[in-house]
Amino acid sequence: DEARRRFDEFLTALADRRPGDTFAVKGPFVDAHGVELLWLTVTAVDAEFVHGNIDNRPKVVQVVRPGDAVSVARELVHDWLIVRGDAVVGGFSLKGVGDWRPGQGAA
Repeated sequence: DEARRRFDEFLTALADRRPGDTFAVKGPFVDAHGVELLWLTVTAVDAEFVHGNIDNRPKVVQVVRPGDAVSVARELVHDWLIVRGDAVVGGFSLKGVGDWRPGQGAA
């Protein structure tokens, strides 16, 4: 899909992170209640994982809560988003992405 195909674009922008920029990825979380794709605000990326904090309130899984520090395997990233001022790049799974900002509970 487009998010995976363009993930290098996300990594390039992250390497040039500026004050005020926000980077987020959407990844799967699993517990006994099911599987849910959640957004996390990115704090770091290494060779295997994207690290960050849960940015929206889970509706299915109960293993994480907003603000929790988590890691998602890079190959499991379903979407990514960069917010730089008024410019938004990515957010391929969102409708009306122009109105969304991190911390507002993206779906």
